[in-house]
Amino acid sequence: MNIEGMTQLARCRSMPDLVAAQSDLIRDNWRQMIDGSRRIAERSIEVADEAARKIGNQADKADHIRQAA
Repeated sequence: MNIEGMTQLARCRSMPDLVAAQSDLIRDNWRQMIDGSRRIAERSIEVADEAARKIGNQADKADHIRQAA
């Protein structure tokens, strides 16, 4: 994708073309960053939920052991 962007910049023959190509590159990079951040956040939530379930299960087991004793 970076090579394609550099190719677009190299093809520019006027200042407005250059500004338009740079704007497109910036917009695409922001989109990629936002999508990547969203995926990281979603995965972080999944990991936190899994950890909370495991901790809850261990707490339940500990309560059962204490009640049995």
